[in-house]
Amino acid sequence: RWVETTTLSAGVVVVLVLYLLVNYLGMRHYQRFDATGAQIYSLSEKSKNVVRELDRDIDIVVLLNPSSTVYAATDELLDRYAAVNPERLRRRDLDQAKARLELQQLVARYNIERDNVIVIASDEDQRVIGEFELASFDFSGAQMGQPPALEEFKGEQLITSAILSLTEVEKQKLVYTTGHGEAAFEAGSQRALSQARDLLEKDNFEIEA
Repeated sequence: RWVETTTLSAGVVVVLVLYLLVNYLGMRHYQRFDATGAQIYSLSEKSKNVVRELDRDIDIVVLLNPSSTVYAATDELLDRYAAVNPERLRRRDLDQAKARLELQQLVARYNIERDNVIVIASDEDQRVIGEFELASFDFSGAQMGQPPALEEFKGEQLITSAILSLTEVEKQKLVYTTGHGEAAFEAGSQRALSQARDLLEKDNFEIEA
């Protein structure tokens, strides 16, 4: 009986030591993982490089309602950004119901004109991104009283674009030729490259004919 009790006690001690050791290592060597098959919560190398190379502080203020369709995906994505460069990129969530005075100050400071947004700001400027810009939605069930269904989440593209526009002093210019049958960058024709233009402008390029 004494041997059984001693063995059991030793086992409990070993388990406790292992538990403490794992937690200690977890605190010292923090790492996030994306277990989704499509890696929807993983940042691209481009976004990581943009955040790593920040030369100024960037504040991200979350004014999204937790009930928003895009809240969970945005919440996880912003944690990914903050983990890359916590010294330069700072995230703050504001409870609009409790911090009404601070909310009024932020609305005035960042010239916010709509609800459910995230604000990405430096000392000189800011970008405001609304929930319906963060994703595309399927509204086909609206007539049946169903909420809009999330089709595509565009958070990383928009957030990285906003950070680039706040940190790059000069835009790089891309000039394209016309008059020889090339596809146009403007919308309106079947061969238009308007989507390409939108993507390039989000990467902080200036497009000129």
